[in-house]
Amino acid sequence: MQKIDKQLEALLKEHEDRREENSWHNNRYHKQANFAYLYASIVIAISGILPSLETVFKNVPKELQGSLFVLLLAFGAMIGFYLFASTLDALYMMYLNGIRASILETEINTILGKDILIWNTQILNHFHSIKLIKVKDWLKPSVLVIFWTMFFFAATVAFLCFLCFAAAGQFFQGESAILVPVTYLVIVAPIALYHLYQWKALSTTGVHYIWSTVQQLSGVSGIKNLSTQEITELTKHRHQSHVPFLHWVPLLTIDLGVFPMALLSYSTNSFWPSSQYQFPFLLNTSVSFGDLLLIPCFNYFLYRLVSEHWKTLRTGRTWIFPGFVLILILSSAIQYWIHMEWINDQYTGFMDLTFGKLSAAGVWHLVFSSIQTSFVLAFLVLWYVASNEDRRATELGFEGWSVFTLYLMLGALDFVLQMNRSFASIGWSKMLPLQWPILLRIVLAFVILFSARRKIWRQQMQHAARRYVPARTKNRLPINRSHT
Repeated sequence: MQKIDKQLEALLKEHEDRREENSWHNNRYHKQANFAYLYASIVIAISGILPSLETVFKNVPKELQGSLFVLLLAFGAMIGFYLFASTLDALYMMYLNGIRASILETEINTILGKDILIWNTQILNHFHSIKLIKVKDWLKPSVLVIFWTMFFFAATVAFLCFLCFAAAGQFFQGESAILVPVTYLVIVAPIALYHLYQWKALSTTGVHYIWSTVQQLSGVSGIKNLSTQEITELTKHRHQSHVPFLHWVPLLTIDLGVFPMALLSYSTNSFWPSSQYQFPFLLNTSVSFGDLLLIPCFNYFLYRLVSEHWKTLRTGRTWIFPGFVLILILSSAIQYWIHMEWINDQYTGFMDLTFGKLSAAGVWHLVFSSIQTSFVLAFLVLWYVASNEDRRATELGFEGWSVFTLYLMLGALDFVLQMNRSFASIGWSKMLPLQWPILLRIVLAFVILFSARRKIWRQQMQHAARRYVPARTKNRLPINRSHT
């Protein structure tokens, strides 16, 4: 009995320690959030001196003003990232202490033989669950807090990018006045998106990993014999969202692809359909719509194919990385030839503002399309390899290739739009035979799609046959069919 009393006293002492430490991290969490709001207010206030920003740097040598301006904006972004990461760290420690306190409550209640302590194990576990978002017309206040915290963070980063675009003309000339803010955006925006994604990952995968690991280290029955690697595998795919645009890969694709091209074309007056150029940005649906929605979704399926089947892909295949390098070189050569053909025709657009020369948006499109073409070719190779060993890889690849087939069909829509704008004087009879590459790509895509559909059907039949073999035929000895 004395041993049980000492054990109970130790558990209660640690429970109190966890409660106090959790309270400290809770205060730190709210302080960091308040600092973030103050930081956002300061950034917005800076816009008040935007017209006279150049006079602020009047004592700085002219050749250093641009570099100092970019460094200050980069430092401003880093402060925002630090505040957000500190908030996540406080939230992480709150989860860790709260989960340990729940396990302590369970052990104390077990010793007492009655559920005396239920705050962490039942009440908080219910009301802080991610499954409980709203009840009828009542929305949890924490959901609103999370929304507005993320909104202020995203709005502050967006405003820093706006400051860079608005003031770049005071420190840079020519194409540098466009390329510097676009480069700033391309670097800062993915880091911001990654921080926002980590909040979601902490609340799903992270929480379940903490639960499993703390339970194991606490000796909870049923999980205490699992290794750390087994726990990682157990929680790896749990509560992962399969909505593409809630994942970081599509958002990163948009940030590095269509978004900079849209900004560059807008800054050169080649964005709107009313532009003086024959091929403005918005009338190129393969870029304005395909690169905005379909290509990000395709990259999401490529990411899932690689991440979910990496063990299958890498086993005994040392050629994967060198093979991708060769594919990238081949893709770059193909896209370079295509872009050279575009700029040497008699038409201009957002990629070639003048004859024979790529614009800044054209150079960006060349790099992006070269990398994206290598992704498509790599997808086909990896899909073929993985589908031979895993039925789920065949189905996942089919979904991704369906998206890419839709993207290829946008080429036909581009042709129809241009027939009513740039090619109207030439006529359909002369232009249609020249569009055989578009038709060939679409036909090949559908051939691959139908072949994959047939393979999925065969694999499903084989799986069903293995699964539903009658029990009486299993382990049966061969029948002697001799008539002698």
